[in-house]
Amino acid sequence: MKSIILLFLIILLLSSALIADDLYLVELENHNQAQTLILSKTDPVLRMGNQYLILADKSEIQVIKNSGIKAEIVASVTRLEELALDQAYDDRNLKKFEKLYENDGLRILSVPPEELTHADEAPTLLPLKDRKVRVKYMPPIMAIR
Repeated sequence: MKSIILLFLIILLLSSALIADDLYLVELENHNQAQTLILSKTDPVLRMGNQYLILADKSEIQVIKNSGIKAEIVASVTRLEELALDQAYDDRNLKKFEKLYENDGLRILSVPPEELTHADEAPTLLPLKDRKVRVKYMPPIMAIR
């Protein structure tokens, strides 16, 4: 019986590693790049102007880079279910969870999914798994002379 449970746990761990992707920061410079990102097999999880945090595997990010989109890795082997926006004004969540990304007051943490299911216990953590991110390019506003 113990060997069956152990085998089940090993299979579970391997399967979760197989569905995990890497977290990338990509920056769009035109409408064609936005269309490329839309058609890709990536998961956009957060938009910040023309920058997006996306989940992608190594082969798909290579396609993205080859199309001219700037992309840099933020975190390796990440699952969408573990991503949360940290809405705390202090560093209390940093004491418990791994910081994956931070810029201009925006902080993304890796949080075990079971911690995110109890919103009353983690009111400053916003799960990103249920957010629908629309990809679009916004041209810079031109100065009027």
